[in-house]
Amino acid sequence: MCHLIGTGQTSGHLCVLVERCTEAAYLIKALCLKHKLNLIRVGANPKVLGAWAGLCKIDKVGSPRKVVK
Repeated sequence: MCHLIGTGQTSGHLCVLVERCTEAAYLIKALCLKHKLNLIRVGANPKVLGAWAGLCKIDKVGSPRKVVK
C-alpha cells in the first residue's frame, strides 16, 4: 500500500488502517493526506477489518465466522 501511494500511482479512493498498527501509521497517514486519499481507522480489533473486506464465512443467520485478521 505504501509503495502504491508513494509512487503517485493512486487509483484508489480509500485507505483502511487498523488503529493498533503503529509501525508505519505515520507514513500511511502522511501519504494519504498528500495524495488526498480518504483514510478510515478501524478500532483495535483487526477482525473487524477482515469482516468489512469480506475475508470471512457467513453463517445461516448472517453473522461473520472464521474472520481473517
